[in-house]
Amino acid sequence: MCLPEKDGLWGKFVPNAPSVILGLIAAAISLRAFFYNRSKDSHARAQSINDDYWLRKVLSPSTTEPFLVFASKLWVELPPVSDGDQDEESVFKSIEEQLKAISVSFGNFKVVDPDLATSIREHVDSFQDRLTTYRFQLKLHREAKGPAPSRPEALEELAGIQHGLLRCIKNHQGNVKADARQSGWLRSMWPWRWRA
Repeated sequence: MCLPEKDGLWGKFVPNAPSVILGLIAAAISLRAFFYNRSKDSHARAQSINDDYWLRKVLSPSTTEPFLVFASKLWVELPPVSDGDQDEESVFKSIEEQLKAISVSFGNFKVVDPDLATSIREHVDSFQDRLTTYRFQLKLHREAKGPAPSRPEALEELAGIQHGLLRCIKNHQGNVKADARQSGWLRSMWPWRWRA
């Protein structure tokens, strides 16, 4: 009686090897995708809290929006050189009070990023310095017939400072998004080292 020969382990593995290898590769890719998506979602959530909640819901309505309204009113209220009968002192005092209130509210950016708050503070101080310079040049022109200050030049410099301040905030938002993308990619490389 003839019994068939037993193939052994090698004989059974060779015909099934491609499907086993493809199955292992698919399982590895699925596991990697799972950890990548989990990490990406946790960072997107953290970024959303920082960007959407703090910057858009808390800080922007109390700081950035009032500053933009103040700046747009300033273009109209800033006394021109030719207007001698206007009560300039009361206008400048009103402008200074409004700017002081807004600059105090910009201090709240320390909650999000102390470096951002420092940069914003520098821009607000530059804005205030330029207003003060224009004010005293105008006063000197009126009282001592000194050189007339250029209102368009002052407004242009103030607009440049305003744009610099807004760029700081925009760049911070861009950095928050870039940090979330980068750290999500890094975390997905080594998912067992960090807990989401």
